[in-house]
Amino acid sequence: MAQPKELYVPELWQQLHDQDPDNYPLTVDDYKIIKPLEIKVAFEKEFTNRTFTSSLGFNVDNRRSGSKFDKDNVKSLIDLGADPVQFKDADGVIHSLTQAELQTMHTEMIQDGLGLYQKKWTLEGQIEAATTIAELEAITW
Repeated sequence: MAQPKELYVPELWQQLHDQDPDNYPLTVDDYKIIKPLEIKVAFEKEFTNRTFTSSLGFNVDNRRSGSKFDKDNVKSLIDLGADPVQFKDADGVIHSLTQAELQTMHTEMIQDGLGLYQKKWTLEGQIEAATTIAELEAITW
């Protein structure tokens, strides 16, 4: 007989379910524990490898590593006040940017990161509002 689910961390319970779904069926409550973890992992993975195309016409590295964001480095360049500034894009191409262009890129980096957070929060809200397993299974990053 299966041990109570409370003894298993969600990931282990999911593994047990995948191996033997008849003895380890997942309930709506189980999915409401597992799904936010799936969303968190997908969010962190995307933020760790994030690039986007700036309105300036090149790809910008907007990844987060640890507690450091690339946008913080751009903000430091703005604070230095140098004009122009040499900046290497996500593809390794160097661009000469004015302070106004650095500010544009910095704003876009913030907006891009906020977009990821908004996506995460929207999905978390959908998970909270879901009442069936089918609804929860349909929620993906």
